[in-house]
Amino acid sequence: MGASGLIDLYTGVALILGSNIGTTITAQIAAIPANRIAKQAALAHTLFNVFGVLVCAGTFWIHLGDSDIPVFFQLVERLSVGGSLPRKIANAHTIFNVCTTLILVPFVPLLAHLCEKIIPVRVAGLKYQYLEPHLLNAPAIALSQTISTLRRMLTNAWVMIDCAINTYSHNTPENQKLAGDLDAREDEIDALQGEITDYLSRLMQRKLLPAQADAIPLLIHCTNDTERIGDHTAIILEQFHQIKQTGIELSDIAKQEIEELHRLLARQVEIANTLLIKYSPEGYTQARELEEKINTLTESFETNHLKRLQGGKCLPVIGVFYIQLLAEFRKISRHLANIADRSQEIAALA
Repeated sequence: MGASGLIDLYTGVALILGSNIGTTITAQIAAIPANRIAKQAALAHTLFNVFGVLVCAGTFWIHLGDSDIPVFFQLVERLSVGGSLPRKIANAHTIFNVCTTLILVPFVPLLAHLCEKIIPVRVAGLKYQYLEPHLLNAPAIALSQTISTLRRMLTNAWVMIDCAINTYSHNTPENQKLAGDLDAREDEIDALQGEITDYLSRLMQRKLLPAQADAIPLLIHCTNDTERIGDHTAIILEQFHQIKQTGIELSDIAKQEIEELHRLLARQVEIANTLLIKYSPEGYTQARELEEKINTLTESFETNHLKRLQGGKCLPVIGVFYIQLLAEFRKISRHLANIADRSQEIAALA
């Protein structure tokens, strides 16, 4: 219309602003049969554009210098550098979307809160679905979201282990609060294991490329290893509880040894999680070296502990618990190493 001379720049901008609000109706229509989360997203789309239009329209009353041209149109003219009317209208559309996004992004949490107030979720115990069944017909995407869910599962498992270890020497109020949620996290990990296994079982019935078919058993094994990592949380908590029940603290040397193993395990988790989406020979080598170092250290620490027991520097009453802790750290490291071993084939599908 601008190229045909039917409208001027001012009318073109008005049509742009109106169309940005009007086109959100498609999201509103799509959300009609969907749940309230989808309706909130559609409402956010509409509100975002409405607020953007209000912000843009507000600049129409702002003038710089002695010019009678609003600042928005001055910017359009400056960026268009004497271009044709269609070019100016196109630039105005771009400027509107870019500027309003930059202005409104800091207010996204407030916008989300507003949408939740207008359309509250009334279902108790809302559960988010990470594995979309409709994507089973697109194996590449299905495998990618499976890997993403596996990484989430691994992160949760490590949060549990990290919390359990911290309950002895670093049991801050934040860690105590987190410890109260460990049972819920364990249930979530168990549920994710079942969901991933079921999802991959159904995916195997689709037509897959050889690499995709080969990756499915590897993903199932990684899922099982991750679930077992979470299971070690209860054992670690129990060992620390037994130590506290004795009324005798671990020696400073033992505490330092636990701190060192804790740090190495944290690094091993970080590398394993990265390898699942971005494999590198260097990362894999680091993962293997960490496992070997943890194995060597746990054996060395166990030997030193036995020597302390024989020398009377450590009491036998807590010796068994400490040795069990070392065994748990070694098992966790082994599970992480298993994930790293399978990461090359998995990361290629991420």
